[in-house]
Amino acid sequence: MNTANAYLTVRGIDIDVIYKDIKNLHIGVYPPLGRVRVAAPTRLDDNAVRLAVIQRLPWIKQQRQQFKDAERQSEREMVAGESHYVWGNRYRLKTIERPGGTHFEIDGDRLVLYIRLFGVERGCLGVGVEVPGMI
Repeated sequence: MNTANAYLTVRGIDIDVIYKDIKNLHIGVYPPLGRVRVAAPTRLDDNAVRLAVIQRLPWIKQQRQQFKDAERQSEREMVAGESHYVWGNRYRLKTIERPGGTHFEIDGDRLVLYIRLFGVERGCLGVGVEVPGMI
């Protein structure tokens, strides 16, 4: 399939145009920012695509507004008790500090985050506190 790309701006909206060997023109608006993409037949020129976009401009603006108004999850701080969604399921976060690499596991209804202790790999637990036997 032969494709060619172009970029248009219609009334302040940037549009990615992809020309393909297809029969009909397709307009898509994609989350989260409302990116607009047009798949157009190769037989159409930029002016025909621009005209089609202008005709569908109210729909495009409506879709972009819906993405803008959609509720977003708050910024996560990675502290114990927070709710996190993993693979579509909600889990409560539990943090555990220990030697070794940072990783997470799912334990029942908990998301357990193992965090590396500061300085343990270098043989101390903090500033000036030596741990016997640690290298």
